[in-house]
Order: sequence, then C-alpha cells, then structure tokens
Amino acid sequence: MKRIFAQGLILALFAGFTACNDDDPAPYGAGELYVISKLEQPTVEGETPTVVYALHMEAVGQNEVATSVTVTGPGSASYTLDNTSGYFTKNTEYSSSVPLEGTYTFNYTFTSGAVATSQDVLSAEVLAPATITMITVSDDQVDVEWEEVEGADAMEIVLRNSEDEMVFRSTTASYGYLNGDETEYTISTSAGQWGDAPQDGETYTLEVRGLLGGTQSYYQAISIASEEIVWGE
Repeated sequence: MKRIFAQGLILALFAGFTACNDDDPAPYGAGELYVISKLEQPTVEGETPTVVYALHMEAVGQNEVATSVTVTGPGSASYTLDNTSGYFTKNTEYSSSVPLEGTYTFNYTFTSGAVATSQDVLSAEVLAPATITMITVSDDQVDVEWEEVEGADAMEIVLRNSEDEMVFRSTTASYGYLNGDETEYTISTSAGQWGDAPQDGETYTLEVRGLLGGTQSYYQAISIASEEIVWGE
C-alpha cells in the first residue's frame, strides 16, 4: 500500500513554534532524520558512478524558541545542527557507507534555559537512485523518463538553478506526490510549484527523487538522480 506523505512536517510545526497559551506549556522539540542516496560521478572517465549516502537531520522547537539542537546516535555519533532563524538542519558528508541504523536523540536547549529531547528511529532501508532513461527539452516543457525505483512509496521531480536553489517541484497541495511506480513526468510552466519562472538558455539541475516513508517520521529515505538541462534548448 502506498503511503500518503504530508508535506512540510517540520515547516508546519515551525510556523507555530512560538505560540503559547495561558497555561504556559513546557517547551519541546520535533525532529526527523533520513538517508539521502545519490549517484556520484567518477573522477576518471569511463569508470562507473557509485552510490553515496548522507544523513539529513532537521528539527524545530515548540512553545519556545530553541537556541541549539544536537543529535546523538549509534556508534557515538554526535552532530550539532545549523540554526537558521530557529529552524535547524544538517547534512553529513556523502560517503560510500550507509548511516548507522538505530535510535537517534535530538537534544534541545531553549531561550529560557529549559531542555528537552525527542527521538527518531532510522532503519537500514535505503532507496537506489533512479536511472534516468530520457530527457527531452522543448520550448516550454521538459519530458523526463526513468526506470521504476524499487521500494519507493512516492516520487518527486525537482529543478534547481545554478545557485542550487529549488525553483520547481512537482508536488502540490492539490495533487500531492507522484505515485511510487511512476516512470515519467512532464515539467511545464502550467503545472507543479514554481518559485521562479524558467529562463530560456539557463542551465538547471533536474532531480528525480524517490521517497520512502518512515514509521515514526515522514521520511525514512530519499534517493536522488540528477542531470543538467538547458531550458528551451
């Protein structure tokens, strides 16, 4: 059965993290983590690309502003998340080793000095990056096809500009994610979510993303296959 993904888990929580009521509830935190897998191109021409992995973490405080978040996990793992206006994230460096499965603890410190913890469990499940089989660029759209990503619960198509900013995603509030067994999609200016309108002659990175749902978090794993395109050419 395909899971239905809720969008913006942490961002939705973030929107209300400063809210308090007359009972002055204790601050707490919400955090999740998942594995990102992608293909790393070889440095030597003719060699086969290899799959590499990174651990993504994100967290936010509730009922009070968090000033710091650290994460501890299996194998004495310890990370300090980066703070952007109260929204905390971190990606580990990509490597050929899959991040260790197990329970990870998020440790929050708040402006009042209060502390709290939350946990997320990472399984050993990962997704292989999609194999992109065709990309066709025309005047006002891009057609992309790929081989089915085994085990994916959902798929998403993303465009990034030269500054690595997301300018398009196929996911919308009305239509949600693509089904996990989808193998084609058409990017057009009349569909999906656009942050900035595409510019003719500009180079973009097209990402085909596979999504695996988690039991305690919204994601357990994400895979990314990417190719560069030039819009309109």
